[in-house]
Amino acid sequence: MRGNSHVRFLGGGSVVIRSCYPTDHLPERSQLPPHSVMPYQPLSDFVGREAQLYQLAQAMLRSDPTLITPTALATGMGGIGKSSLALEFAHRYGSYFAGGVFWLYAATNETLQASLDRCWDSLKPDEWRYEVKPETRLRVVRELFNQPIPRLLIFDNCEDPALLTAYRPQASSGCQLLVTSRRSQWQGTNLITLDTLPPLESRQLLQQLAAQPNINNYLSDTDADQLAELVGHLPLALHLVGSSLKFYFRKPAAEYIAALQNQRIASLQAMVKPTSKLHQNTINNFWSVRDTVEVSYGLLPAELGQACRRLLLMMAYCAPNVVIPWELLQAASGYDDDSLTEYLWELTQAGFFNDPTQPRLHPLMADVIIDLDAANEPENYRSLEQALIMLSNRYHDQWAMREIEMLLPHLEYSDRQASQHPDYAGELGYQAGLCLYRQGKYVDAEHIYREVLSTQNQLFETENPIILNTKHALADVLGDQGLLQEAEQLFNEVYRLRKKVLGQYHPHTLKSKKEYATAMFLRGNYADAEQILREILTIQEQSLGKEHWDSLLTKHNLASIRSKQGYYALAERMYREILKDQEQIFGVNHPDTLATKRQIANNVGYQGRYAETERIYREVLPIYELILGLNHPYTLTTKHGIAWALNGQGLYKQAEYMYREVLLICEQTLRINHPEIITTKHNIAWILSKQQHYLEAEVIYREVLEIREQSLGTNHPDSLSTKYNLAATLYHQSCYREAELLFDQVLSIREKVLGTQHASTQATQEWLELVRSKLC
Repeated sequence: MRGNSHVRFLGGGSVVIRSCYPTDHLPERSQLPPHSVMPYQPLSDFVGREAQLYQLAQAMLRSDPTLITPTALATGMGGIGKSSLALEFAHRYGSYFAGGVFWLYAATNETLQASLDRCWDSLKPDEWRYEVKPETRLRVVRELFNQPIPRLLIFDNCEDPALLTAYRPQASSGCQLLVTSRRSQWQGTNLITLDTLPPLESRQLLQQLAAQPNINNYLSDTDADQLAELVGHLPLALHLVGSSLKFYFRKPAAEYIAALQNQRIASLQAMVKPTSKLHQNTINNFWSVRDTVEVSYGLLPAELGQACRRLLLMMAYCAPNVVIPWELLQAASGYDDDSLTEYLWELTQAGFFNDPTQPRLHPLMADVIIDLDAANEPENYRSLEQALIMLSNRYHDQWAMREIEMLLPHLEYSDRQASQHPDYAGELGYQAGLCLYRQGKYVDAEHIYREVLSTQNQLFETENPIILNTKHALADVLGDQGLLQEAEQLFNEVYRLRKKVLGQYHPHTLKSKKEYATAMFLRGNYADAEQILREILTIQEQSLGKEHWDSLLTKHNLASIRSKQGYYALAERMYREILKDQEQIFGVNHPDTLATKRQIANNVGYQGRYAETERIYREVLPIYELILGLNHPYTLTTKHGIAWALNGQGLYKQAEYMYREVLLICEQTLRINHPEIITTKHNIAWILSKQQHYLEAEVIYREVLEIREQSLGTNHPDSLSTKYNLAATLYHQSCYREAELLFDQVLSIREKVLGTQHASTQATQEWLELVRSKLC
């Protein structure tokens, strides 16, 4: 019969549309529907499993009212072909799911969310992923999956029932779920237990894989059956056997059988020793793959075997089923381009993985490789760890965002694996935090830094440089989230301890002292911050030179203080001098160079040259979008600057639209009450006031003022600015008494801090006199 959708009515009048497909024959492979997310092509060497395909088709048509959605589950040991069966089902039956087929790698919560992000990209092609907060992307994708549209969701390698419970669609959705797992105990599912291949299908697979171009019947039925029996009819092991026979074994198959038999005898002898890898049956999946890998190792070309084996061990330490970056393999192994290309090609031909340009290992294959070689070559893990650390530092310094994204899963995986050892000090977690910080994922970076610090506190004394490095990084990420008080305290603590341990002139000591002064400045303590920064700059220029990176950063901070004090022309000149050096040292498109351009734009605007401000910001914006992405905090700050320039030119509608666009993204990507969010709200209120929407502006100003006074203090310049604007808004609503009170408070503080002749002080005095004239 031809498959079509059918309708099922639920209680309350809900209608769900289910996919209906043929059950009396296996459909041919066909193109998947639009919007499908399927990272894998059909397997050319897939054979058999017809009975299981029919079982899956029948199970997924059931509509048991006790289940949220009909679920079919393929369970079994690693390497048994669960994912291959799910893949074949998807390519045969996927066309009957009008809403698409979605492959979700569900090994962990992180990999599942990454898969759902790919679903976002497909289902929302007109919306850039990085403009939307992860929680929002997840919610939208789940809402789409909850629609009554036939879709097939494949949860691959899902070992945690809680993950399936958390992410499965509602009963009213049209989704049907297929889960692959090694767990055999699941509730609320139509359970299909997947066994090894039947003998006939094992024979067919081996003969298909091992077929020689000029030899008829190279692998006889008898030889194929004997080989399949030796490896327990396990698909992963059969694939290794077939690949070895095809590409490496130029002798009669009987000699390969003899080699595998000898290896099996050695394995049986080893099985009397205690090992966590063994089960009740003596020939199990792990040993089937292990025996085959050992034989395959012996068949690799003699001049390449050891190098290929070493490379495989390094790959086995990486995250399974995740593409391993070329640079990581090269840095860990030390192989040159030509050698690495040759080794990857050889290993692909041998059947260890499928694509030399995107190498990744099956989890069971990785377990076997580590079991075989890890004890004999412990230095290889250290080589990989050092490569991860070296590359993460390089990518962090170079702002290499794409490379960071590819490296991060392996950093996080290695960190989780290493954390199982009692003497692990969190080095990889620290590096993962650096990468997350560079991506602008400040909350995630803070979380991992706190975890690393908790581990390090149990291993080291408070003055240990490792702990101080982590505390410094944590303080950085806190400062960028606007948590200035905690950041200042941490920087001060690190500075004092580094001064004690390293000396007051050590570069690390000076760096902490500079960041401590910066936090002071951001909290409004300009005088003390300036004094400290000038002390640091003198030392840096004498020891490092005036054009050194650290010297330029300190000059940058001093210019920022001048700007905050209202000396905009002076700050502009200082920034332009810094920019010349940065363009020569870093290049015109380096993020630090662009940050200085942004500050020039700000100070140009403070002097009333808003058109020039807009031009500079619009020059910077596309570079940030290209290098960092659309939702990176630096990109959002630049958009905010354009809106501010439009505002200054009286283009209030355009400015308000851009401010609200920035606010929406900031609220989705940054911590609640982040300074960028509060500043954007403040500026929206200012624009509303300019358009005489005074009541709406007042509401926003009061919200901003409360947050700023709590986080920055009542005397902070930003708090005073909000109070000043709130007072002006109240004046326009004839609320003269409260306006007078607020202006008087602002004037009192500005006279003490800025002096009576400062422009801001005089403007406040004029407003206060105007308000009092209304009260006479």
